[in-house]
Amino acid sequence: MFGRTVRAYLTNHDDGPFGDPLQRILLGVSSPEHVTEFVRAVLKGDVNLRENRDAFHRLQAAGILRLSNDGRIVFRCELYRAYLGAQIGIEAG
Repeated sequence: MFGRTVRAYLTNHDDGPFGDPLQRILLGVSSPEHVTEFVRAVLKGDVNLRENRDAFHRLQAAGILRLSNDGRIVFRCELYRAYLGAQIGIEAG
């Protein structure tokens, strides 16, 4: 996991080395609305895959989400989780 200082810097500085790719990811999850809501649900840990299968498949195909070995829906990496949580306004738990 990232340290708090590194995570805070990366999630709050769009001009860094990850800025362009992270901004593209943010644009990708901003529309359609059901995809944004699915990201919010994943960040909160309150995911209902049956109702949101399309959103999950979109995000999985984009490389943002994946299924863990125990079947949970998780972000592909901590950076995506921290960045999207900061941008959407939900503290990633």
